Amino acid sequence: GFRVVELFADEGSSVKKGQVLARLVAEQLDAQVAQNEANKARSNANIAQAKSQITEAEARKSEADAQLARAVPLKKSGYLSGAVYDQRESAARTSEAQVAAARDGLASAEAEKAQVEAQLRELNWRRSNTEVKSPEDGIVSRRNARLGAVATAAGEPMFRIISKGEIELDAEVVETELAKVAFTDPKKPTR
Repeated sequence: GFRVVELFADEGSSVKKGQVLARLVAEQLDAQVAQNEANKARSNANIAQAKSQITEAEARKSEADAQLARAVPLKKSGYLSGAVYDQRESAARTSEAQVAAARDGLASAEAEKAQVEAQLRELNWRRSNTEVKSPEDGIVSRRNARLGAVATAAGEPMFRIISKGEIELDAEVVETELAKVAFTDPKKPTR
């Protein structure tokens, strides 16, 4: 579904396998690739932020666990009220949940990055298909591609190539003239 912007082969042109025959417009794909690169950079930033949040949450959890550990003997000896002990126990549980949430945030950011990278691979593949290349060595027998026309996968091919000089002939011969038709082996030299 892209417009033909350049043609490099015409009828009768000798072409080599992999030679570019036509180029299709790629500006839209280039813009999508640029947008995807920006999304990838944002995903990398989200991953870095999530790792930072994990470190911060782990530090808070460490502090809350230490405060709870100090509170246990004080509560047993009666120097700490039940309410203060409950607050420290609650803070330890909350900090543990925050660590789990931060790790989930990292997993989510990594999944987003994987999705963006998959989209980028697909866009690059589509971008590589904006160059129509010859599948074989041969001679262009017909060029249907026109500048400005839209290339589609359905319908008439953009180019017809006679591979390795081989030609297929579909002819009708009157039965009485059949004896005059000579068949030659293309691999044997003629005199």
